[in-house]
This record gives sequence, C-alpha cells and structure tokens, in this order.
Amino acid sequence: MDKIIISIPTYKRPFGVQKAVESLSHNKELSNLNIEILIVDNDPQKSAYDAVESLKRDVKTTIHYVSEPSPGLVNVRNKILSEATLLKAKYLLSFDDDEVVEKDWIKNHLEFLIKNNCTVSSGPTLSILPANCPRWIIKGKFFKLSDKKEDKRPLKTSAGGNFALDLDFVRKHNLKFDPRFNFCGGEDTDFFKSVYDAKGLILHNQKALAYEIIPAERCTLKYVLKRDFRIGNNRAIKTKKYTPSKVILKNLQNLLAMLFYIVLLPISIFQKHTLYKRLCKIAKTFGYFKGTFGKEAKAYGN
Repeated sequence: MDKIIISIPTYKRPFGVQKAVESLSHNKELSNLNIEILIVDNDPQKSAYDAVESLKRDVKTTIHYVSEPSPGLVNVRNKILSEATLLKAKYLLSFDDDEVVEKDWIKNHLEFLIKNNCTVSSGPTLSILPANCPRWIIKGKFFKLSDKKEDKRPLKTSAGGNFALDLDFVRKHNLKFDPRFNFCGGEDTDFFKSVYDAKGLILHNQKALAYEIIPAERCTLKYVLKRDFRIGNNRAIKTKKYTPSKVILKNLQNLLAMLFYIVLLPISIFQKHTLYKRLCKIAKTFGYFKGTFGKEAKAYGN
C-alpha cells in the first residue's frame, strides 16, 4: 500500500496544531490507510513540541515531529518535501496550522487524485470569521467565505494551504520551493507554477474543504491593507522572475489603476466596505511599485 504523508507546517501556533490534528482524527482513512502525520516546526524554540507529544498519545497513527530552525516559508516547505521522501511517501497532503479539515478530507483528496490521474488536487480554503467580526469585512468579502470555482477546473498554479500532491512527479522533475520567496510569501503559487510548467495536471477539487480560523486581530483595516500590499509586492517579484520584459508595462498599468482608485475615494466614503476595498487596491498597486524596485514585504514572522 502506498504511503501517504499529511504535513502541517507550523510557526508559534501549538494550539493551532492541536486543533488541526484533532480535525484530521475524524477522517476514518487515518487508521484504515498507510498514513502518517508530519509536523515541521519552524520555531527555533520548538513551541509545538509539547502539543505534538500530547497528540501522539491520543491519535491512532504515527506522528513525526521535525524541527526546522532556519526561518522562512521556503525552508519549512522544502523540509517537508525532503522528510516525505525520507519516509518513502507516494502522496503528500498538506494544510496549514491555522486550519481544520472536514471528516472526508483525506478521502476526497486521494480519490480525486487517482480518479483524475492528476498531479495536484487543489482544495478550497474557506474562512471562519470571529463572532465580533466587523460588518464591513463581511460585506466587502475581504476573506473567502464560499467557493465558486468549477470542480475539475484545470489550474496553472495553486495555493499551499490545502492540497494533495503526487511526490513521484516532484522527485522526477526535481522540484523545490524557490528561496527567493522565503520571507515574502508566494512560494506556494510559485512552486505549483513549476509543477504546471513541467506538464503536471493541477485540478480544482471542490469537495476537499479546509477552513481557516480567522482571529479578531486580522479583521482590521491595518491587516487587510498590509496583506494587499504584500500581494502586490509579491506579484512584482514574480513578474521580474517570469516576464522581466513586462515590468515597465505592468508598472504603467498599476499607476493607472492607482490613480483610478484614488479618484474614486471621495465617492466611496458613504460605504465603509467600498472605501476600504479601494484603499486595498491602492495598497496593492503601491506594493507592486515597491517590489519592482527591490523593496520586499515580509509576510513571514509578523
């Protein structure tokens, strides 16, 4: 029977790791198939260690705890790939330490991979908002609350918060996460683009649902502005990597977009969610300019 590794990268979220693994324990495949769990802790202080040791006593499958003290998103994700190879895994399923998964999550990912003979099963991650979430967050759809993508839709990339991956394909093409994205984020979509470029098949899998638990401190204007600044910044880094000849054109397009949204600001003041949406658009274009000139926004460790 092929071995399956379920990985959870973590950084200073021991409670999150506990909730994530507990959600996995409701999947009956955890005990019926050759599945092991891999926790890679990027905190040099090993803050998740005690939580994982406690889980080992309660969860009826093997749990591996690995410390990756070198900071950064790429370091922890490449550690997952190397550890999964050492464990001789055929498939890698993964979700983040601030997420929980549904009771058929494992089944839905694996059946989808095999039935469609695809390289990546890309599942949606929906947000669970706190009870005291401001109304403008909901009205403005600042977090993903539903999934409207067509099932089995071919994709050119994928996010890294909820996926299943054929590791044989990764090893065959010697694919790794790019160190350029170690602190700025976007390492996941860059990696899955490399899967696509190597002729891998990435399909959207609507049934393999995960849920991101959004804390109250993220439901602020400051947070969403910083997030969109980082998104724009990251897009600039990717433009310089993939299509450097288009950097000037993209900057002109972003300048026009920024001016457009600035002009719209005065007529947006009567609807808070609209005003904040347009401020986020401006932050995104500004982040792009910064990224073009080498200013890298830090997405990790903040």
